[in-house]
Amino acid sequence: MITLTKRQKDAYDFIKSYASTKGYGPSYEEISAGIGLASKSSVHRLVYGLVDRGLLIKHQGVARGYSFPQQEGRAA
Repeated sequence: MITLTKRQKDAYDFIKSYASTKGYGPSYEEISAGIGLASKSSVHRLVYGLVDRGLLIKHQGVARGYSFPQQEGRAA
């Protein structure tokens, strides 16, 4: 089982909820506002921490291009 920090879990839950509601992934600014962070660089670290753990796939060159491993065919 993958262990996440509280912030990582908050970011993961926010991204997943946002993507399922809107049909596309949130921007760093939206993630920042959604989980109460002031810095987009902190969001960047959280997102790539999720990517490193295999919980999130970031599609390079695609704005808001996130998908989840079980749904890799569909960008969120």
